[in-house]
Order: sequence, then structure tokens, then C-alpha cells
Amino acid sequence: MKKFLTLFAALLICSAAAFAQDDDMSAQAKNARSNMQKFLQEEGFSPYIDDEDGALCFKKEGLLYYIYFSGTSPVMAEFHRGGFSYENENMTDLLTAANQVNIKKYIKCYVTQKKYIGFSIESYFNSIEDYKYTFYKNIGILDDGKDYFKEVFNGSNNNSESSSKPFEVTSIFIGNTNYDGNVITDYGKNIYSSSTQYLKPKLYIDTYKEGSYDIYVKFYSPNGLSTGNTSPNGYSYKTTLTLTKNNREYFLSGWGSSSSGQWQAGNYRIEIYYKDKLISTKYFNVL
Repeated sequence: MKKFLTLFAALLICSAAAFAQDDDMSAQAKNARSNMQKFLQEEGFSPYIDDEDGALCFKKEGLLYYIYFSGTSPVMAEFHRGGFSYENENMTDLLTAANQVNIKKYIKCYVTQKKYIGFSIESYFNSIEDYKYTFYKNIGILDDGKDYFKEVFNGSNNNSESSSKPFEVTSIFIGNTNYDGNVITDYGKNIYSSSTQYLKPKLYIDTYKEGSYDIYVKFYSPNGLSTGNTSPNGYSYKTTLTLTKNNREYFLSGWGSSSSGQWQAGNYRIEIYYKDKLISTKYFNVL
């Protein structure tokens, strides 16, 4: 990768992007990079170290991602997603869209003097195990930021939410219920394996265009994607939500069985999809 100058959209100023060269990296940062490289190999990627700037690089579905590690305690990881080039677009519109991403998605969307638009997210951590846990979440956040940029830029250019998408999932909570939907473990409380039956998501949604929408759900347990006999291909289940602007709270179907102890202890995540696109992710633990 080449070094670049970043145009900070909010301030319209330029500053040199300073990335740690390999020789300048701390022992902790190098160790984190090495452990992350092993993790990526175990996940089926083909990671490599960029000789020019020390970034840990890999491709997912043909798209380049790369991570810079720096600092000591905590270590900082700057996770980048490959973006796209632009030619004759209006710079004001580009910066406006970048601002919307930075405000709404809490990531950095940068527009460079090399006519390139990129996306990054920064994280601090003391344990590489903690950072591994956020890996797929960070990819989803970066991909969502890219999609949101294109939607805003290609929309009506009035920065209205309704011009980009019909709704947005702002948060997800997981409860543990029985077959009838009665709460065993309330939302936001620790879920213990011995009492688990149906893991039931509660979504908070901002609706910009009212209507009924098909939502697809993926439940990932420590053993991988959880599916059943009636699961759609590649998903755990599908549900239809009727969204209105006057309501923000929605419940999805519970996933599991009526036998207590259905879910083993470990790390879990739920992914929400609309029109085959990941729109929200929630990581949670069963204890």
C-alpha cells in the first residue's frame, strides 16, 4: 500500500497519515500482528505482511483488507477496508457523504488526493484474544460504512435517511425465553447455559419508510452457523417485520428448543440481513 494524505471531511484540512514502519513497531505490536496472522490462517485466509509499511494484509471475497498495529499497552489496531476510486465527481458531494458515514457509522471515511475513498476503524486492546473476538464485527462495520457512503452519495444528495434505505437496526439485545415466549433470562442480563431454551432477539429500529420487510437471521454458536430443517439456504431463519415510524422495538422469533441447556457456554453472534446484505451484528456470550 502507498502512504496517502487524508482530507478530513469535517474540517476540510489535510494531514499526513502516519503509519508505523516495521522497524518502529513495539514488541507488543509485532506480537499482536504475528498472533493475528496465525488467527487469519486458521480462519482460511492467506495473510501476508506488506514490506513497505508493515501492514497485515488479507483478502476476503477478492477485496483487500489490512491492519496496522502500533503502541504498547494497550496496542492499537487500525483496520482498513479497500474502497474505490473516483474521477469527476463533485468534491462537495463526496465530502458530504463521507461526513454522513463518520457521523452515523462511527468509522473513518477518508477521501484522498489520489482520488481514492477508503474506510477504517480503530481499536485499542490489551489482549489479542479480545481483538480476535471483534474481527468479523469490524469487517461488517466497514462493509456497512462503504454501502452507506454509496447510498448517500447516489441518493438525492439531501442527506435524508429515507434517500438511502428504508430502515436501520440501531441495536440488538438477546433474551432467553421458553416455547411460549415467556422470559427466562431478561434482555441485557447474563445468560447461563443450564437455563437456555430459545434465544430471542429484540431489535431497535429506526424506520424511514413504513412497510413489511423480509428479515433473514444467522445465529452463530461456537460450532458455527446454527440451522434447522426449515432454515433458508445459508441462514438460520427468516421472518417478516411490519415497520412503522411510531414504533422502534421489535421482537424476532426465538431460536433453540424447549429443552433446558440447549446452548453451550461460549461466544455467540447474531447477524441480521436484508436483501442479502448484512445490516447489523450482535456479539454475546452464554456463560
